[in-house]
Amino acid sequence: MSFGTYKDIIEDGDTLILYFGIGNLQAIIAKSAAKTNTKYGSFLHDDFIGKHYGEKVFTAATKNSKKKGWAFALFPTAELWTLSLPHRTQILYAADISLIVLELDLHPGSVVCEAGTGSGSLSHAVTRAISPSGRLYTYDFHKDRTLAAQKEFKEHRIESIVVSETRDVCADGFGLVRDADAVFLDLPSPWLAVPHARHAIRPAGGRICCFSPCIEQVQKTATALRVNGFIDVETKECLSESLEAKHVRMQRIEFDLSGEDCGKSKRLKIEGETEGSLTNNLHKLLGNTEELEREGSLDNNVPKVSLTNSSTSNYKFDCPNRSSEYTLVPIRTSTVGHTGFLTFATLPYKED
Repeated sequence: MSFGTYKDIIEDGDTLILYFGIGNLQAIIAKSAAKTNTKYGSFLHDDFIGKHYGEKVFTAATKNSKKKGWAFALFPTAELWTLSLPHRTQILYAADISLIVLELDLHPGSVVCEAGTGSGSLSHAVTRAISPSGRLYTYDFHKDRTLAAQKEFKEHRIESIVVSETRDVCADGFGLVRDADAVFLDLPSPWLAVPHARHAIRPAGGRICCFSPCIEQVQKTATALRVNGFIDVETKECLSESLEAKHVRMQRIEFDLSGEDCGKSKRLKIEGETEGSLTNNLHKLLGNTEELEREGSLDNNVPKVSLTNSSTSNYKFDCPNRSSEYTLVPIRTSTVGHTGFLTFATLPYKED
């Protein structure tokens, strides 16, 4: 099995992702007669081998408990690997990775230089984008991280399109001269590697991306890019926001300023209100909800309230005892915080 080639049946030596639930995944390599212990129980690898990817597999029965745990055996993708890989460094996630692949214009046959292999999260996404005829040159300053990445590339059978080396690209460059279509830098001082990136990119031109968590790094990198002939320098920040749309049943409120009786109604008395604050206090009738969708959610029925003015200047709201279904605007439930800035630039065509 290769991360770049899909197949349906799990075989001995294949990588698979155990899915226990949302945000709870584990990557394993299926090996005959092997066993993986989890908090849900022990999984025998022979139970995976021969099954289809996506099947539900149960843990082995024990003498002490007849209750079995289970997991789905999923085909490994770059996205699933990002969520289940062993962290050797901080990693890039799908939001940033998708923007990087798009902005660098990666496609089958592209040659890419990556400085800062780390845990290999971006590397797997890049190999999928450039396979089968592309090539990824990825470098890391730390030898142990390089060896761990090389082992994973071999296990995932993508070593044919990945060259992984231990190298200080800020001092020694990429070892590639005018052959790369794109360069990615995830370094503490990316501006030091920009001159080497310029020499690595083809004469026909190419793209570069620098990932930096601090704006001061961005400022130095942007200056280095312009000094070295890069154009169209721009910095982007990609944040992920979760939205939730709710479909609820609420009491429909009708305005009837004529004072006529609305029939059977539910009355609510609000003390000391003035006509000018009437709109604000309708929120008390609706409850603690977000704003209603401004268009298309009130089915053509404008909410109405029956209003009468008492001698004590109190306002009474007569609301029909009826309800309607409304769709609320998406509600922000969480926003993932800042991870880093992505600075992109283009090296234009230059004659030899």
